[in-house]
Amino acid sequence: MKLHPREFPVQLAHNDIATVVTEAIGRHKGLTFLELLAILNQIAAAWIKVAILEERKPTDAIQPGEKQ
Repeated sequence: MKLHPREFPVQLAHNDIATVVTEAIGRHKGLTFLELLAILNQIAAAWIKVAILEERKPTDAIQPGEKQ
């Protein structure tokens, strides 16, 4: 079976992020599982918001009120 070219770099990133999260969880053992999920959800929501804004308004696009 042939893998998509992005499969390997995505898996490497997954492993790196999972390691960081696992280490952070180890340092904050007093948090509940739901509190940890809420933190991860807040981080993901912030990243998604930035991605949506960049998709809607690319940084190289002319903004309202700018001279062309």
